[in-house]
Amino acid sequence: MVLLVAGSIALVGCGPDTDDQTLEPRDETVRVASFNFPESALLGEMLAQALEARNVPVERVLDLGPREVVQPALQLGVVDVIPEYLGSLLDFVALEQGAAGVDVETNVARLTSVLDSKDVRVLQPGPAENTNVVALSADRARELGARTIGDLEPVADTLSFAGPPECPDRALCLPGLQDVYGLQFDEFVPQASTAVRAEQLRRGEVDVALLFSTDGVLAGMEITVLADDRDLQPTENILALARDEVVDRHGPGAAEALEEVTASLTTEELARLNKRVADGGESIERVAADHLATLGIG
Repeated sequence: MVLLVAGSIALVGCGPDTDDQTLEPRDETVRVASFNFPESALLGEMLAQALEARNVPVERVLDLGPREVVQPALQLGVVDVIPEYLGSLLDFVALEQGAAGVDVETNVARLTSVLDSKDVRVLQPGPAENTNVVALSADRARELGARTIGDLEPVADTLSFAGPPECPDRALCLPGLQDVYGLQFDEFVPQASTAVRAEQLRRGEVDVALLFSTDGVLAGMEITVLADDRDLQPTENILALARDEVVDRHGPGAAEALEEVTASLTTEELARLNKRVADGGESIERVAADHLATLGIG
């Protein structure tokens, strides 16, 4: 929620791990924000360090909150730069579930047309995507001969499926799997943690699970991700958004720095970086700096 407080803007309700933040009007510093989960904070830190390498002064407002908080903050000019996810963002700003499709250029064009009036620049997405994926243990996938989600159709009614508790109500989760693929699983096992769902696969406690394509667990377990052969999931390429005034003030080099970060990330590389934070206990600052160093930044 965004509140006006004596000439400043207070961002309230930013999630359980984030204190309420009151952001005062400020100087030429660029505020880089992120959502309140580790991958987004890591991406935000990369964007911040890339700008600093171009001598752009930065203030970090990481772990700010969910999209319902961060997008209004960006559009009101409270923050200046954020990492985002193409398909989910388009659905959000277009106020239309299913607005995003599977063509990146079409999604970018639609997104640009919506955000242009908000003085927000849509920068070029990179190849990395954080999207829903349907997964099995490698052994179970071989046993079933499953390479695509469609391959599960003949046997779904004998399989258990683990997903987040909200999965039965989300169009891109169980309802979509049923409508698009005709999958009616024998049992739904609600589990909020993707790490636990992956471990359930490994132990054979469930047959199928919904994970995310950049989960660190995918970089460390024998898990098979099934191809989305009927295009249920929209493109979720990672991109940066920046206020027009930031690009105007600091020149095209600022936008180039942000795009260099997103262009450098593949889905697999981001999963490895997430694993270092989640399992290795490394700081997002160190992981971000190490990745940027491979690009000659920093």
